[in-house]
Amino acid sequence: MMDLAIPVNIDETIPLADLFTKIADCGFQYLALTDNPQHCDYQQHTGRLQLIAYAQKQKLAFDTLHVPVGKDFDITSKHADTRMGAVCNVANTMHAARVLGVRTVVLTATHALPSPQGSDTTSLIHALEGLIETAENMGINLALRNLIDHRSLESLAAALEEYDSPRFGLCYDTALDLLADHEPYAMLEEYSDRLKAVLFADTDGKVMRNLAPFTGTVDWQQVCAMLTVGGYRNPVTLNVRMPSLIDDSLRTLLEVKDRLDQISLV
Repeated sequence: MMDLAIPVNIDETIPLADLFTKIADCGFQYLALTDNPQHCDYQQHTGRLQLIAYAQKQKLAFDTLHVPVGKDFDITSKHADTRMGAVCNVANTMHAARVLGVRTVVLTATHALPSPQGSDTTSLIHALEGLIETAENMGINLALRNLIDHRSLESLAAALEEYDSPRFGLCYDTALDLLADHEPYAMLEEYSDRLKAVLFADTDGKVMRNLAPFTGTVDWQQVCAMLTVGGYRNPVTLNVRMPSLIDDSLRTLLEVKDRLDQISLV
């Protein structure tokens, strides 16, 4: 049986308390936190207290927290002051994650952000040194997510080679893996012992991503088998965008869970 986490941004039109109730009523136990101050403000003390209260009431746990993507969190920047500011912002987010009981904080280190000074792998390596030490001191995991572009994938590989901390590893995204220009699933096999988080989403293999599993081109039989062989036992986030109403969306995700469980039993 596979434990699945539901992202809190699956429906930002209803109050969090109602959303958490619906998620728990469907039998899910884990949540993935994303940044949206108007809907889910984990950066503020009062927002964290609210999240904790709602989750405890429904017996839900926060599995992952995704650091925002933007210039204020650009740890690849060559500009030392910009990079240091980003490191501080990430560290503050990691503090929020620890307060919330989050297992793994997910970073998206991209070279695609507008940056007058540019960005490179060396800057990422420098930034990660302090962040990984912070993760070790806090007792939480830090994970870099695989992206599509070649430069970001090279930086990811370099960072995983540079740091072998048990608190640092890969956040594997199935859809982005298939959209990148490399051999599908090779990354999952290579870094199976470094997995700290896994995101399940399907893709059409061309442009679309964040589709519900079993609606695109991902070989779910192979992915589940590789996770089992690799010994990954932590929750998997259903990183999907659902156009339907929340009740219909959760019913669809329950069907996805049933199919994934059937595969896992084979």
